[in-house]
Amino acid sequence: MHRIYNKEYSKIYYQKHKKERMEYSRKYKKKNREKVLQNLKEYRKSHKEEIKKQKRNHRLLINYGLNEIEYNKLFVKQNGVCAICFEKEKVLIRGKVPPLSVDHDHKTKKVRGLLCSRCNLILGGSNDNIKILENCIKYLIINNK
Repeated sequence: MHRIYNKEYSKIYYQKHKKERMEYSRKYKKKNREKVLQNLKEYRKSHKEEIKKQKRNHRLLINYGLNEIEYNKLFVKQNGVCAICFEKEKVLIRGKVPPLSVDHDHKTKKVRGLLCSRCNLILGGSNDNIKILENCIKYLIINNK
């Protein structure tokens, strides 16, 4: 006789027996450490791209409160280019072009837009200080005559 899987029942059962299940899992992992580590290693190897995407989405959510859909909406809104220089990302990191960086106000944590690596470094290096950026412009004007 086969048991029919019932998601709601499983959820309730898990909550009721959470401590026992956690203890069983802990003991199993301790007893079968090598096997568990080997399975984990194989899983990570065969799901490399999926894990990479999950990590990126987790960082977006934790650091900026953005999920993948919101990031993509912002990307489309900016036509896939930097909000400052209006160019696509050009910098190569390990032979690949990284996604545009999320720019945000460090005080309010509000997301302002997506930037290429160069523009993100310029803003970061100036600590978002408008006076420093104005002085940079003056410096370039004076020295490019």
